[in-house]
Amino acid sequence: MARKPVLNALTGIRFIAALHVVLFHYLNPARLDLAHPAHYATYHLIRYGYVGVSVFFVLSGFVLAYNYPFFDTRADRRRFWRARFARIYPLYLAALLLSLPIFISYTQFGSLFDVIKAGGKVGIEAALLNAWTPWTSCGINCPGWSLSAEAFFYVVFPFIIPAFRRLGSRRLLALAAGLWGMAVILPFLYTLAGGSVAADTHGKVLFRDVIRFTPLLHLPQFLIGAVTGLLYTRRQANGTPFWKPSRGLAALALGVIIWAMLRFEIEYALVNNGLFAPLFAFILFVLARDSSFLTQIFSRRWMMALGEASYAVYILQYPLAGWFARIRQGTWIAVKLDYAPLLVYTMLLVALSVASYKFLETPTRRWIISRFGAKAPSIPGKV
Repeated sequence: MARKPVLNALTGIRFIAALHVVLFHYLNPARLDLAHPAHYATYHLIRYGYVGVSVFFVLSGFVLAYNYPFFDTRADRRRFWRARFARIYPLYLAALLLSLPIFISYTQFGSLFDVIKAGGKVGIEAALLNAWTPWTSCGINCPGWSLSAEAFFYVVFPFIIPAFRRLGSRRLLALAAGLWGMAVILPFLYTLAGGSVAADTHGKVLFRDVIRFTPLLHLPQFLIGAVTGLLYTRRQANGTPFWKPSRGLAALALGVIIWAMLRFEIEYALVNNGLFAPLFAFILFVLARDSSFLTQIFSRRWMMALGEASYAVYILQYPLAGWFARIRQGTWIAVKLDYAPLLVYTMLLVALSVASYKFLETPTRRWIISRFGAKAPSIPGKV
């Protein structure tokens, strides 16, 4: 299969999504004066920073559908799975090992049962199964839950995408609408029943975390991205010219997202589980085809480098925050950071991530591919 053109802009945008998540986790909102318009806007945008994970899920589906058109044989599926393992697991495991001192610092080991339970958590997270239960989802390296979800997406993708490819474009659009309904219905009913991030009973907390983390409930976001990637591939293959008004519509879609974040109190589960997924999918579709000034910025070499390092930015944020706290204050417990320490932490995280991509991710991926015969994915940004 011929190597497809790399969609550079989709690589650069991944860094923005990863940074949004980092700021959500570690920016101290107490330092913001909400009476100041700029501070008010910053606070309301950052508090929805977890929406970056939704962007990752949609983008992952998009680029996989774009780059893996056929799974005709079992060998095709095995090559795909090996390539995905080579892409995500080495750094995932390294981040997990870096997080172990933090986990040990707050875990009680008063009995043999405690030791077995802690070992079980480590084993579950190492096996990428952590997102499947509310007790392990946000465990040793909390951001790792989304990689557990991605692993599930990779398992089912070769079986689902051939069926999608047999559908016409109109049916694909109808499918995307149905998937969006599936994504938001349970969070909507939970919100309607009085659930919230500040769930005040044990049962509500468990149910909330099932909604927030279970991979099956995030699969629709990934599939919305896959549908969009298929539609993009068809338009590209047919030579359909770029529809210039779509640029304005994409700007409108982004404006709607920002307006909603500034204007409304939206339940975490709704945003986390794909409320904005169709808008993200459309924006990615336009960015992939457009040649505007914004697309050119995302396609710059330095932005591409940051985008390539974005996986490391995301998965290393928690262990680095723990080590950063240990150095600064003698404890492994990470806290919200004021501007100066946040700037230092972010610069360290980006530098470590760029180095990780060059000296850990790329060499280990190439070794696994050469050793076990997986075909290197020609995926923009290597999602």
